[in-house]
Amino acid sequence: PRPHAHARLIMAEGRDLVAVGAATLPTMLPTTHTTAIRYDQGGYTGTIPTEFGLLTKVTELNLMQNYLEGAIPTQLGYCNQMNSCFDLGWNSLSSAIPTQ
Repeated sequence: PRPHAHARLIMAEGRDLVAVGAATLPTMLPTTHTTAIRYDQGGYTGTIPTEFGLLTKVTELNLMQNYLEGAIPTQLGYCNQMNSCFDLGWNSLSSAIPTQ
């Protein structure tokens, strides 16, 4: 496992790292310029927020190895620039990956 224990958001502005720790994934994200969402191996529970689909500049989404459940939001289909990483493995998700 990787050594980090907190989620990280990588921003397009200056590529600053902002640490966020929570039991569930946040629904309010700091900027629409976010290019990567990494909440892997953090022990997060609940569902994937539909708001993640509003971040259309995201090229990487890594939510692997958490305790997420429910359907994958169809809004993630709007993230059509995702070409680096899309990993939802090792969760209990119950639907197909959306395609727009």
